[in-house]
Amino acid sequence: MNKLQLTLEVARWEFSRFYKLKNELKGAAYMILFGTVAFFISFLIGRGADEKPELVLINEDIITVDSTIYDHFKITYAQTGKIDSVIASVGAGDVDGLIVIRSIDEGELYIRHERAWMFRLNQLLTDFRRQSILVQSDIPDETLNTILQSFSMETVFYDEEAAEGRGVERIFVIIFIVAMLVAVLIGFGYQFSAITGEKQQRITEQIVSAISPQTWIDGKILGITGVGIATILFYGCLILFAGMVVSLYFDFGLLALLARVNIFNILAFVLFSLLGILLWNSFFAAIAATISDPNTSERPGFMLLPVVPVGFAFGALINPDTLIIKILGVFPLTSSSMLPVRLVLTDVSAWEIVVALLLLFGTVLLFRQLAGKIFTLGMLMYGKEPDVREMWRWVKER
Repeated sequence: MNKLQLTLEVARWEFSRFYKLKNELKGAAYMILFGTVAFFISFLIGRGADEKPELVLINEDIITVDSTIYDHFKITYAQTGKIDSVIASVGAGDVDGLIVIRSIDEGELYIRHERAWMFRLNQLLTDFRRQSILVQSDIPDETLNTILQSFSMETVFYDEEAAEGRGVERIFVIIFIVAMLVAVLIGFGYQFSAITGEKQQRITEQIVSAISPQTWIDGKILGITGVGIATILFYGCLILFAGMVVSLYFDFGLLALLARVNIFNILAFVLFSLLGILLWNSFFAAIAATISDPNTSERPGFMLLPVVPVGFAFGALINPDTLIIKILGVFPLTSSSMLPVRLVLTDVSAWEIVVALLLLFGTVLLFRQLAGKIFTLGMLMYGKEPDVREMWRWVKER
């Protein structure tokens, strides 16, 4: 067999070694089962959350409390002289809390435990205080309503249809970035398991006598990349099917939304994601080849590196047109996450896309070659793990 055939054979073996459709189906079944249970429990919790807290209010005449408070709480009123008895009821759990209004500016809330509704209650009382001050100022009702009215602003896009499509694309790009990260982490796990396992079992010498180390590492990178892609495709199709079912049930019109998506952007997402996965799998293959004992090595911490560009990508949601974001959009270690985000948030020049793709593709080829050189010596070395300086010397000498 020639070099390409050997590479594809190694890739096929690595893929079939780790990817088992039966296991994916079992995992999907467990996910559906646990998801159903979690949904049912959340439903029960949500039903409990619909119950309004029971509060007792004392000195309600100090501030104007309007009817909106009854949308969130069950309110009863008591006289000042009954504070002690109501506090005892709070302690016994008969009521959820006691509000004592001391003045228009301050009051007290007696509760047994901290609750999430406390923030909402404070917001309402702040609004009531503002209304009370305005009422006491003898402002006419018409003027008061005008003062309290919120500013109304309607957002109108230059191209409404394109804006709706970009809204859907924003969801797609987040899905692609997360899927790429999952595929990279899956690849790291399998690279780490396969390469360190083979190294510890001392079968390396036999394999390199049959094929070249570069062919071996190329096959591993392709095969394990295929495992990651097959996994996210499987679950992606499962999620898409579930989305179709839900959209039909709720008459959501998912197909109409998908029809507005720019197919060019989707192709760009796929291409950048694929190259990003190949880049990081090449990097992880080189790192795994230098690990002698996976139980004591500190190098698994390198798996956090792909998370950094994802953090930058979410930061780009704030302002995608800053100079640093544009630079990160073409920089090969971050472009696979950054440029797809910029594509859906702003106008990206064609030259940026071309330069980013060329740099990313070139970096993949470079990482693949560096991984082969480090793999060649790293797989034959045992004992102390080489540092960065030593690995760089390997690269220069070979």
